[in-house]
Amino acid sequence: MDPDFSEIQILERRHTNMIRCLVHLDASHFISGDEDGKLAIWDFDTGRATWEVRAHPGPINCLLLLDAKHLASASGKLIKIWDIDTGHSIDLNLHHGTVKGMVAQSNGTFVSCAQDQILGVWDITGRVIAAIPRAENNAVNAILAIPSSRVVLATELIELLVY
Repeated sequence: MDPDFSEIQILERRHTNMIRCLVHLDASHFISGDEDGKLAIWDFDTGRATWEVRAHPGPINCLLLLDAKHLASASGKLIKIWDIDTGHSIDLNLHHGTVKGMVAQSNGTFVSCAQDQILGVWDITGRVIAAIPRAENNAVNAILAIPSSRVVLATELIELLVY
């Protein structure tokens, strides 16, 4: 980090509640998700939102950029895949507990984890490739993608589990 790192601008205020997650989109844009379920795409240079939508009825827990055109967002038990160009979304229903995280895999799939002891493996179209039940009866707090299309889960019992 540059030792002269300092605040250079305040972006226009579009969110009315706490911003819960951010994801980098491209060389000049990023995406934010908030407590009210709103998504916004921001332009780094102008500081203005270029797109926004009420994505979920509740707080957005996590965001994952799937490719240059598609974004996954999660709120409660529901995951949505968004076409960033059109604003259309599809609903992905698998989990019975709050989705805690999503990670992209090198093979073009992504994995979701939730408080329901299930790992969901999805393709970019929203098709469930696998629903992997976890034997451990503890909540997942975080997920990390590692090489060989594997993931590490951090649990409430202070465990790290590799799948």
